[in-house]
Amino acid sequence: MNELNEENLTYKTYKTIDEQIEYLKDNKKIIIPEECRYALIEQNYVSLINAYKEFFAQGISGPKKDHVYKKITTIDKILEIYELDKNIEQVLYELIGDFERHFKNVLIHEMCAIYTENCSQDERKDLYCISYIQEIENFYDEIQKYNSIDELFQILRLDNNDNFIKELHTPKFCKNIFVELKNSKYVFNQDLFLVRYSFLEKLYFYGGGINMKNLNQYESKNELIKHYIKTQKYVPMWVLPNALTFGELQILFTMLDSHCQKRIISQLLNYDLERIRIKDISIFSSYLEIIRNLRNIVNHYEPIIPYFIAKIPDKKVKESQMVKAINLLLNNFYKNKESMKTILYPMPVMIVNGYNTRKIKVITAIYDLLNNKPI
Repeated sequence: MNELNEENLTYKTYKTIDEQIEYLKDNKKIIIPEECRYALIEQNYVSLINAYKEFFAQGISGPKKDHVYKKITTIDKILEIYELDKNIEQVLYELIGDFERHFKNVLIHEMCAIYTENCSQDERKDLYCISYIQEIENFYDEIQKYNSIDELFQILRLDNNDNFIKELHTPKFCKNIFVELKNSKYVFNQDLFLVRYSFLEKLYFYGGGINMKNLNQYESKNELIKHYIKTQKYVPMWVLPNALTFGELQILFTMLDSHCQKRIISQLLNYDLERIRIKDISIFSSYLEIIRNLRNIVNHYEPIIPYFIAKIPDKKVKESQMVKAINLLLNNFYKNKESMKTILYPMPVMIVNGYNTRKIKVITAIYDLLNNKPI
């Protein structure tokens, strides 16, 4: 293991519960009495101590920028913030779940409308919504004609109106598969295309396609998907979201053309369709990414407070993308419900000092926001 120290790094060693208690007392002035040692048994050190210790630090010093702890802190003060963190996550879990169900339904309705309602005059309606499977297969065959993805992207170009100069037969529901929105402008993204292309393979297999190679890795365990495969061979498009993650729903949204994206935003946010700009699509997409990250943290029972502190700038808390994304969740929730449970656990009392002022300001803003108070 000598190679670990080739860069003169300092590696921390594993500590038993007793060693952790002693270390916290000697180095952080955090006192854990015997009756509270359960805290380090039920929660690991990283999730409990590292997540909230900076609220009680007075600053940093030294070349390693170690935190300075001048005052004694009892573990119950940290547990108060830990309980607040759990309460916040419980509220977010409900908000995100409600939004995800709404987003999923609006998204899949818009995708199915491409095949059933918004067809051009020379297109045949597909009321069964299964032609997407053949479209994916045809697209796959067309892509295979190129020696590499690099070669494919060399011939792809956009004109001044963001239309492809060379048109490929992409599936109707993913006209933007080659591009991403960046600064309100569509630009090619080869790496993102590869992610989406792999996702199309998964959709193809879920839908009942069997002609593409090496797709056994995508076998779905979803009972509804299995039912449709067994009873009618192909899975209608409106069933697919039941087997997809929030991140995959997000991919579907980003692949839709801008007209479909605008209609989805109009329905979700109650915006005037005619006034939605490309910039609004970009902003909404950033909200989806924030919600996806929040969902992952909440569903994996990781501390959420450190994430807020890391992502929200202290000078413009109210205008931050994080706060706006949470407001989106709240507005979606209140549209269908008259009230929501507030965070019952009281806001912990913390002594403000020059080092923790920003952290307390951020978490107080989130607390007030979720309790429907002005921030």
